[in-house]
Amino acid sequence: RSQLRSKTCPDLDLDFGFAKEKHEDQQNTTVSPHVYAVIMKKWLRSLADGLIPSGLKSQFELLSFVSADNQTLAVSKFMRKLPAINQAVIHFLSDLARKISRNRTHTRMTTEAIAIVLAPCMLLEHTSTMASAN
Repeated sequence: RSQLRSKTCPDLDLDFGFAKEKHEDQQNTTVSPHVYAVIMKKWLRSLADGLIPSGLKSQFELLSFVSADNQTLAVSKFMRKLPAINQAVIHFLSDLARKISRNRTHTRMTTEAIAIVLAPCMLLEHTSTMASAN
């Protein structure tokens, strides 16, 4: 609670004083979408085993070799192997990415750009080095 009351949140490396933007056509101040992106990426990086559990990473990597004709079926089968909460988060992120890319003229984020931003957080390998860096 004390962090929420303060202007900064050191655990997230955010300064909420700079996170707010005032748009010319709006009287209200809004929170920058970058703040939400940083929070989401920090949360994804904090997951103990990531969204793709380490025991399934090799099967996940094999999906890139599946032919385009069979890819939807292969991904669906793979998704069913994931814990329910991981499936829900991946579906949420997929829906969010779809909404953002549909508005690419405003967001300037294509599907590829979103994948570049999110994939490293979703597929993060946790090692003792990384744990000590956080």
